[in-house]
Amino acid sequence: MKFIDFVFYLCELERTKSRNNMVMILGEMYQEMELEEVAQATYMLQGRVAPAFLPIEFSFSNKLILKALGCLMNNGQAMMEKEYKFLGDIGLVAETLYRKPSTEMELLDVYNTLEKISLLAGKNSQAEKTQKFIELGRKVGALELKYISRILVGSLRLGLSIKTILDGLSWAISGSKENREILERGYGVRCDLGAIAKIALGSKPQEKLKKIKTEVGVPVAAKLVEREKTLEDIIKRMGECYIQPKYDGLRVQVHYSKTGFSKYLDSHNMTLFEETEEEKSELTQHVRIFSRNFEDLTTMFPELAKDVLELNVDSVILDGEAIGFNPENNEFLAFQDTIKRKRKYNIADTVKKFPVEVHVFDILELNGKDMLYVAIEERLEILTKLFNKNHTKHFKLTKTDLVERSEDMKVIFEKYVKQKLEGIIAKDKGTFYLPGTRNFDWIKYKSFYNVGVRDAIDAVVLGYYFGEGQRAKFGIGAILVGIYDEERDLFLSLAKVGTGMKDADWPKIKKAINKISIPSLPANVKVNEALIPDVIARPEIVAVIDADSITKSKMHSMNDTDTTGLSLRFPRLKQFGRDKTAQEATTLAELTRLFQLQ
Repeated sequence: MKFIDFVFYLCELERTKSRNNMVMILGEMYQEMELEEVAQATYMLQGRVAPAFLPIEFSFSNKLILKALGCLMNNGQAMMEKEYKFLGDIGLVAETLYRKPSTEMELLDVYNTLEKISLLAGKNSQAEKTQKFIELGRKVGALELKYISRILVGSLRLGLSIKTILDGLSWAISGSKENREILERGYGVRCDLGAIAKIALGSKPQEKLKKIKTEVGVPVAAKLVEREKTLEDIIKRMGECYIQPKYDGLRVQVHYSKTGFSKYLDSHNMTLFEETEEEKSELTQHVRIFSRNFEDLTTMFPELAKDVLELNVDSVILDGEAIGFNPENNEFLAFQDTIKRKRKYNIADTVKKFPVEVHVFDILELNGKDMLYVAIEERLEILTKLFNKNHTKHFKLTKTDLVERSEDMKVIFEKYVKQKLEGIIAKDKGTFYLPGTRNFDWIKYKSFYNVGVRDAIDAVVLGYYFGEGQRAKFGIGAILVGIYDEERDLFLSLAKVGTGMKDADWPKIKKAINKISIPSLPANVKVNEALIPDVIARPEIVAVIDADSITKSKMHSMNDTDTTGLSLRFPRLKQFGRDKTAQEATTLAELTRLFQLQ
């Protein structure tokens, strides 16, 4: 496919506000592609050149690309910056000022150049990135340069979710969304959208998608949980079940391979450790630690990476919760302290200041065997044997109790609450680990808040409003948050939040939202016209919100026909930024259930 033809599809996607139209546009685009182009095009749809779990970024700031555009057009950086202030979009700056006709450059040639740019690092890398961009710019037209520029600064502005792309693949296969379930299952097991797309558009796609198994080094979508009103309701639903403590930490997925990861992963390896060359090789070639939204945390937790080597296995994928603790009294730290371990610099000092341990509660792969469709009883037994045989310093086996009475569950629950844990997770006997699903196989029950909603809401930030009064100096006075409608793959507005923030928080919040700001509501966001924020954001950042109660609201619509939606009474920010993807935020179905439970 010519890159300009790919760009025409991007233009159509940008113009449409209908998700169904997006799906059909994607389906048509995929049908027009050669198989060897599919994975690369899919990554570019996400504004990347590799799967999300690989730590490959363009590191192209707005300032750098404006400088590069100035060199390309011989207009100077100052003129570019002036135009950018007026247009507010790097892509529009490129398209408006370049005015060069489109060319016949191949999609793969553009992709290969973008990949080279992303892999440049070290001394003089910024100058080399700029030069490669200029060379690419001379080979394409204004319209192509518009989207290349947007890709490089991480602002493609298409409003595409992973589910929409998967539906587009389904449409390409059969002209309908009938393959959604098998595609979602395949992506859940192996979270590489490009690889899934290539399988889906190859020969015998349904057969091959069904056979996808875990691959060490490629993250698996985290299993999610439901809620219940009382302990008695959990027993009524599950009967005899397993109980584990619920930690308020950082969900991590730990991958280890004795023989190393695939050549593809090695070729894109960009993680480095401040250790000896021998330790660098050992750790980077054999261990990967991922957050629940596929961020590579390996370099941030070097002590955990080293500890995995003590497990004495050929390969393993572990699911657990990393949580900080006070070494003086062994008490767990709050999530806000644990999250301080997520840093790229001064790692050695941070390890000493904020020690962590991983409480492992599930196993997804062991010695080449996929464990996803092994019953929980067997998975727990295998996990217990593994940790009884191999003792590690930083990995702890999560205690699991089998209970059949709510009275016994209550004793366990109260014990964990006294230990300052969040509560418990109940897991149904005989169930499998179904990646990315949220159902009643796993149910959480948390300690009650003193007032209000029984559980905090994981909401998606949709933008912010300019400040008034004392907050005028910050340029931000409240944020708009929303929830995820899983059924329709839409984000719905939920509440304006202007409390819970300290004065020092506002500039940080504004800066974070500005990085993902867009000029208009994307197709997958639904907000009442009267509530549209002054600065609109792509639905990416997850914020934790407390509230007194969930209420009905005419301003926040649940669907196209019912103008009565749900909102929050006295919402307040508990935490800005959470280790979840936007699609893992509280769903409309969950919020409706919480409304019923209250």
